[in-house]
Amino acid sequence: MAFNSNPPAHVWDAIDRQISQQFAAADQDRVKEMIRPFMEGDAKLAKYILLLSRGKINAVANYVESAKNDSRDIIFWVENPEESRLETPEKIEDFQKTCEWLGIGRDSELDRYKTQLESKAPDRRIPVLPDEPGIPKWVLLLVTCGVILFSFMIA
Repeated sequence: MAFNSNPPAHVWDAIDRQISQQFAAADQDRVKEMIRPFMEGDAKLAKYILLLSRGKINAVANYVESAKNDSRDIIFWVENPEESRLETPEKIEDFQKTCEWLGIGRDSELDRYKTQLESKAPDRRIPVLPDEPGIPKWVLLLVTCGVILFSFMIA
């Protein structure tokens, strides 16, 4: 399937090659259809979506949805990988302190996870991306605390 849009031919060729390398032949047309709305100019968003998806078609769908909501998220995740990571020991500690401040208390599972992360070299940490199966407990707690904080702010 060939793309039809404004970018120069070399951009289309690069995207086509990237899709061919990352995805099974049966999935390639579907991936191309999903990223088609982001094939403008230098196709930066399409390239970033493919980069983040790491060859997983479900991840492409997740990142396409994120890009439709706010394309700046995709750009931020690729261009600022350390800042966009959720599972850093510092962010977990900040979250734990927020929970303590709200009277929820620390989560021992999160403390164990933080210790585990601290024992690993920073370059060996694996980013937690939206395509990972299941939602870690600490992410759910983070969202819950955010909702509680927001409700205090608007009350």
